[in-house]
Amino acid sequence: MNGSRPASEGSTSLSLVEPVDRVHHSGNDVPVIVLRIRTALLRVGTRLFPRRYSPSLVDAALNLGRGLERSGQTQRSTAAYRMAVAASRKLRNLDPACGEWLASSLSASSYCLCRQSRHDEEIAARAEAIALWQDMAADRPELVKALHDQAIAFHLAGRHAEAVTAWAEALAVRIPLAAVDHEHKAYLASARRYRAESLAALGRYGEALVDVDASVDDYREAAAIEPAYLPQVNQTRQMRAEMLARSERADDPMNGG
Repeated sequence: MNGSRPASEGSTSLSLVEPVDRVHHSGNDVPVIVLRIRTALLRVGTRLFPRRYSPSLVDAALNLGRGLERSGQTQRSTAAYRMAVAASRKLRNLDPACGEWLASSLSASSYCLCRQSRHDEEIAARAEAIALWQDMAADRPELVKALHDQAIAFHLAGRHAEAVTAWAEALAVRIPLAAVDHEHKAYLASARRYRAESLAALGRYGEALVDVDASVDDYREAAAIEPAYLPQVNQTRQMRAEMLARSERADDPMNGG
């Protein structure tokens, strides 16, 4: 009668959370309604015991976001990813060693934003994730991928000057890896081809053509081990021919170049 919560009420909430929490789902084959319920219950758990249930809430919110995306509920999926970011941010505030949770949540959110062509928001999310990965270790594979994806995001956003700068950072990490692992060659080729497109968009055709030539060589080396890259060799050569024609038109005084 003193207005405090009955002990049984708190224990009931946790009894609903814990059995679900003990089962890890990838979200691939779980109905969205189940993912919603799991997420809602874990939100209750995190309010009562944030350290214990925050990691599970992050996982549940990410799975909910994926499930909502697959069902075509784009706006709701974005909200679910934001919930994962918010939960992982609180988790990191509780324990600074949990930065990986936040970086992973930001990365997942950025891919969702990319699929919606919301590239400026994607770039902001990726920038925070990159800073977190850099704090953890300079050679983490997540950082290598994040730098590559961030440069693509700048390119897709039409922010070509920033894309060129981002590619310089991504290539600085990727080139040493490609020297010892051929699997990085195709990524290196892709990076140089993307940067060439941004350089061309800025009218820097000389630099762009150098990158395209290097991209052809990289794809050729990749194709020597994995023939599936042969079409990329031909496509990049065609890109070079088109870029050269554009550069010549740009230099033609009759075209205002």
